Amino acid sequence: NAFFITLLFSPSIADRAAFSSKVNQRIKQTTTHPENGQVAGTTFGNGQTAISSSSSSVSLKNNNYIQQPIILRDNHHHQQQQQKTKQQQQSSTTFLSAKNQNAEESKSSSTATITKSRKTIIYTAALTLLTMCTAAHFHLLRGPPLDSTSDILLPYSDALIVRDACATITCAILGYILTKVFTIPARDGRLEPRDSRKLIHTLSAPLFMCVGWPLFSNAVDARYFAVLVPLLNALRIVIAGSSDDSDEKELASALSRSGDFKEALGGPFVYVIILSIATILFWRDNLVGVVALSTMAAGDGLADLMGRRFGKNNKWFFSPKKSIAGTIAFFLASTLCSVGLSLWLGNVVGAISIVPTLEMRALIGRIALISAICAFVELLPLGDDNWTVPASAGLLSFLLL
Repeated sequence: NAFFITLLFSPSIADRAAFSSKVNQRIKQTTTHPENGQVAGTTFGNGQTAISSSSSSVSLKNNNYIQQPIILRDNHHHQQQQQKTKQQQQSSTTFLSAKNQNAEESKSSSTATITKSRKTIIYTAALTLLTMCTAAHFHLLRGPPLDSTSDILLPYSDALIVRDACATITCAILGYILTKVFTIPARDGRLEPRDSRKLIHTLSAPLFMCVGWPLFSNAVDARYFAVLVPLLNALRIVIAGSSDDSDEKELASALSRSGDFKEALGGPFVYVIILSIATILFWRDNLVGVVALSTMAAGDGLADLMGRRFGKNNKWFFSPKKSIAGTIAFFLASTLCSVGLSLWLGNVVGAISIVPTLEMRALIGRIALISAICAFVELLPLGDDNWTVPASAGLLSFLLL
């Protein structure tokens, strides 16, 4: 019985060798050509899967064969992800490098433009000031009078030349600071361009007369040193309105109504030209220049500021763009500024000789009359207020004062 049982259930040695060979061949095929990363064993008719021979070491070896394709697949996927990430990083680095290079080139180009424009302004101002000093040194410019009642003029001394040159430089620096006080908030959006324009319009000429004029000597032709200040600002406006200088465009944008830098070549340019003409023609000889510039600056400037805020519901019937509030502001500002500067320059500083035949009450009354007429002129569509108003004020001051 034992013999037959052994013969029935135990395969022969040849069968066991064939069985082991098939198992090893199937495992080898599976590990060499895996499908979709899966390991398939050899299944026989009894429904069991053969993975090893009777040895436990063969089982561990075949288990390693099963894990190896999965590890190879994961490593290959990980390497692909690393390569893709590296390519993205290289592309991003290349883009950032190109962007930084373009920014540096743009910045260097802008810096070169600004430097060129500033050099033009500085060289022009220095050359003109040197020319004035040379002309005064060689007595081509008239010096101070011998006394207040004499027509005899003294030579332009070196001390007076130094004083007037220093006064010119000081006024130019103060003017630059004044514009920066309003152009920087306008650039940052903290102040509207229209407001910055009118604030500079309102303060520039009065402060130049109040602070700047007394700094110059009593030489008759010290006016030629003083006129360099508004002419220098005129040069800045021309450069700002016709070039790509970002620093001067800041000034031009702040001087424009809508922020367009080309508008600076209109009213603001006319403003500094009128200031230059009044400085040369009238200077501190009489009140004509003081009243004309005060009316143009304080009167016209505050009329716009007050009119836009308080004049929406009180327009003039014959001038819909102008308001009654703006006209009142024009009259009060021009009158107070003209009277205040006249008293400051005449009685306190002593730079202007007020007509002795006019009493203070008469002087104030005539200045108020000039301001009222100019306020009416400002309502008429006769042209740019920057020249119609000071021209009217200058003519009336010449006739009444």
